[in-house]
Amino acid sequence: MKNKLSDIFSAFALTLPLAMLAGALSLGVDSGSAILFLAATGGTLLLAWPALALRCQHGREVGRRHTFRLHLVGSLLLLPPAASVIMFRVVELPGGYAGGIVFMIMCAAGATTVLVGWLGAAITCLLGGREVAL
Repeated sequence: MKNKLSDIFSAFALTLPLAMLAGALSLGVDSGSAILFLAATGGTLLLAWPALALRCQHGREVGRRHTFRLHLVGSLLLLPPAASVIMFRVVELPGGYAGGIVFMIMCAAGATTVLVGWLGAAITCLLGGREVAL
């Protein structure tokens, strides 16, 4: 089965909030451990992206397309904002300028995740059955 560009992008759009959640939860456990944060975020990206891309490929099989597309669009619309809210609730900001910098980085990560997720939902809705092969 060929990889479809929309499958790869949808899997990436679903992996970003999962990686953000893993990183935020690792900072919630130990706020000073950058190694734990990088391991949780990078490990989630490296393991979940191919697995979700494969799941998107199997979702295109005959008989599952319509329900899978509805579940995929729902996940792409709801998961990124939920991950952003959880990130802001879990991560404690340090005081002073460092807290402002961390807050700006969190805002950029949350906005990027929501933008990519909603773009993936729009691509999934617009392309429908006409997908570009890679």
